[in-house]
Amino acid sequence: VIVCWNRHKDENGVAHEVRYGFTSVHATGWASATPAPGGTVMPPGWQGYNMMVYDSTALPLAGNTAVYIAIKPQNSSVFSEIRVDLTLD
Repeated sequence: VIVCWNRHKDENGVAHEVRYGFTSVHATGWASATPAPGGTVMPPGWQGYNMMVYDSTALPLAGNTAVYIAIKPQNSSVFSEIRVDLTLD
């Protein structure tokens, strides 16, 4: 799984936490999601270097039709979620 997103350009020292689940994290809550292996992502640089990347082959995806990836800046009360389909139509 590779997920890319942008952070606010002035948040140079704010790490983002990545979690996952096989049902919507918005529906079940942040605490119910599993912390992703290597899921603390630090900003790669200052100001304009605001692209964040999570890349892992360690998620246990076998037997599932979709994975929900949730991303939250540390010390934030809100998070974003995407659904990644794991089957081909």
